[in-house]
Amino acid sequence: MKKKLLVGLLSLVCVFTLTGCISKKGIVPKTVKKDIKGNCAPLECIKKLKSENTVEEINKIIGFEGTKTDEKYNIYTWNITSNDKITATYYSSDKATIEASYERDELKDKKINFSKYEEIQSALKSGSSLTYDEFCKKVNGKGHLYSVSSYSKKYVWVNAKGEYLTGTFSTSTNKCTFVIGMINKSGN
Repeated sequence: MKKKLLVGLLSLVCVFTLTGCISKKGIVPKTVKKDIKGNCAPLECIKKLKSENTVEEINKIIGFEGTKTDEKYNIYTWNITSNDKITATYYSSDKATIEASYERDELKDKKINFSKYEEIQSALKSGSSLTYDEFCKKVNGKGHLYSVSSYSKKYVWVNAKGEYLTGTFSTSTNKCTFVIGMINKSGN
């Protein structure tokens, strides 16, 4: 189990970079304000995006034109700040997998509690799984959407100590299909 969590952590570190500040109640934002290019920070923009959006539609939502950064996989990137971005990958279809980069420390929330992690794992293993709302109740708060595709949405929860869980939820059933993260045994 520890090996899977470590592999997951390393994968996430490779995929995600820094994002803009978020100032919601219960979240500990950084004191440094970032200069945002466009209409919104990545974690705010992604809430407005859908996998079926065209590049032109994403340009309009974000507020400026993205750059095609990979010809093979049709990857477009919108650099919202010097470290924050949205990427949209149109592999072989007209539907994209869209991801927002973020800085985990900016998402720390003192209400989030992972003490029911074993219950989450049991639900996944038994096949009953949890809906997004049920998952939120188990961890005592809403997640931050950071990825959308035609098949799933991915959210991250970060507690006050910086421990985190990421959950993948099916768009058709709204149930959790995969969870990974880095938490201690007590989950508090």
